[in-house]
Parts: sequence; C-alpha cells; structure tokens
Amino acid sequence: MINFFKTKNRLDLDKPSNQKAEILYELINKNSATRLDLMQMTGCLNITAIISKLRLDHEIEIKCNFRDVLNKHGRPVKFGVYNLIDKGDALNKYNTINKR
Repeated sequence: MINFFKTKNRLDLDKPSNQKAEILYELINKNSATRLDLMQMTGCLNITAIISKLRLDHEIEIKCNFRDVLNKHGRPVKFGVYNLIDKGDALNKYNTINKR
C-alpha cells in the first residue's frame, strides 16, 4: 500500500483536494523530486501530464534537470528531477488550484 502525504506540512497549507494540488503541494514542501518520488508520495500515475498542466494552465515555472546514471545493464540513461523556480508564486497559486 502506498503511503500518501509523506512530506510534512511545513508551510501550514490546506490538504490537497485534487491531483494537481497534490503534485504542487509536494513540490512546494520539497526542494526537488523525481517522477518516482512524486508517484510514491501522491499515488498519481501520470506525473508528466500533471506537471504539464501546472505549467501551461497555471503558468507555474517548474524546471526539469536531467541526471545521467547507468541502468542495471550498464547503459547510460537520464531521468528528470523537478524543481520549482518561484516558490512564492507557486504558494500563491496553490490555494486557487486546491479549490477546484
């Protein structure tokens, strides 16, 4: 079973009421998160689509930095780590996203 809301609420935010709010909540409370981290913390499966909606619909700046690692076969692969660019702007938009 997946444990939802592993991140402690350090900013006294309302509990998320939808998937976009859940992802934004975790990004606000953590400095960075991978797609796997976000899936485990929220239970949302299509993280990239939700990140895209946050970027396009709500104009929240979320940067994806790619890291190079070797997979179990020794081949180089990349994975993304998501970061909020402007945490203050994200905090302002969180309450409007959470009410929908």
